[in-house]
Amino acid sequence: MVKFISLFFFGLCLCLILAGCSISIDIRRSVEADDQVEALMQRYFDAFNAADVEAIKDCWHAPAWISNGDSNKSIGTLEEVGEIYGALFEKIKAEGWDHSELIDEEIDVVNDTLATVKIKFRRVDQNGEVMLPEVRAGMLKVLLFDGEWKITTQAVMPSK
Repeated sequence: MVKFISLFFFGLCLCLILAGCSISIDIRRSVEADDQVEALMQRYFDAFNAADVEAIKDCWHAPAWISNGDSNKSIGTLEEVGEIYGALFEKIKAEGWDHSELIDEEIDVVNDTLATVKIKFRRVDQNGEVMLPEVRAGMLKVLLFDGEWKITTQAVMPSK
């Protein structure tokens, strides 16, 4: 049966070629979107490491949603995004945080207006030591609004 299916598709492709037909796949949009989402994530990481709440807000679209594993929070405005990040920076700086390092990033452009981003990262303290847990993970949903990709959802694995 597998041999029949393989021969069928081979024959179909051969017929299309002989008939002068061609099949083309336009991958430009996917590559362009991939680059744009990657640029958004770079801006977000740079803003996060600078503890720049205003620049972080510029990476988000509201309404939005955040989960840290312990709680889920719906966000109605970008001002709320700023409040959440302001409180987070106070907390992690008090724990000795200096910056975060991206370990891995996987961007999946689902369609022309939706992408998901899976990340693995670590937090580093003021002494250059990796803070526990050594590897943290998160997932973000990114949507295209008026030609700009924005974060709308973030779920981060809880710290243990």
